[in-house]
Amino acid sequence: MVGLNVNRVGGASYGFVRAVHNFGAGDILEIERLTGIRIMLPFNKDTVPDVDIGAGVITVDPPEGLENSVS
Repeated sequence: MVGLNVNRVGGASYGFVRAVHNFGAGDILEIERLTGIRIMLPFNKDTVPDVDIGAGVITVDPPEGLENSVS
């Protein structure tokens, strides 16, 4: 999944998958935003509703408030 493009629900480009981590409580996607800022999102159905490996795109629905907490 590393390198796949990431879009928001609705289709807006969001960034790309920089890394996938697992610290013991489930997988975490490290996403590099278009602004260059990196964020981590839990890899679960609520936050990542669709993964289309063939198209090279992951769709995310980041938790409310995340956009305002990261500069």
